[in-house]
Amino acid sequence: MFSDCSFEDNHAQWGAVAYAESSSLAIQNCSILKNRGHRSGAFLRATATSPLVSGCTIFLNSGGYQDGSIAQLISGSGTRAEFVDCTVFGFGIANTTYGFFEVRDTDTLFERCVFAFSQSGPVATITGGGVPEFAHCIAFGTVTGDTLPGNAHDNLFVDPLFCNIFNEDYDVCSNSPCLPGNNAWGLTIGGAPQQGCGDCVTPVKATSWGAIKALYR
Repeated sequence: MFSDCSFEDNHAQWGAVAYAESSSLAIQNCSILKNRGHRSGAFLRATATSPLVSGCTIFLNSGGYQDGSIAQLISGSGTRAEFVDCTVFGFGIANTTYGFFEVRDTDTLFERCVFAFSQSGPVATITGGGVPEFAHCIAFGTVTGDTLPGNAHDNLFVDPLFCNIFNEDYDVCSNSPCLPGNNAWGLTIGGAPQQGCGDCVTPVKATSWGAIKALYR
């Protein structure tokens, strides 16, 4: 188990922070920042493993040119990955449509997580079988649109309202939906969000003229 750790500026072909195969792995309450997987798994590659990642902040990581993703989760008999109470923010990769997660032939639970501002691909790409479940999550600002695949229920597609992302201040505003008083479930959502400023407004979101016209068709 990795607990209360900080992983920053690590580089590897696959799994720049952790590469787990046929093993048990738990990562909790960790900061995972600016790591790069030159092929895939900027943060994690897990094969035939049931990793539990909880209470983590996963910011500004980047994948590579092959199956690029923050975490690559690959099948194994009876395995199930779980991401609980995490905030995943910012992601960039080249020459691929994969996003934060690649889920390959395995079931994965994402619960009370925030996924925000991916510049490459969706929140999750499913390759092969497997049905990920998303519950009580927030998804916003992904380049391919704010959607969640698989068994997605009780989720929000709104700005999580960080205080100042341009200065890497990821505390949340007092009116953030991450805080229990600002969502219908009374839950804290994300990697231990702390209120760090007053009310905020959602910034203007860049879009195309075609996307605007499509709203009125």
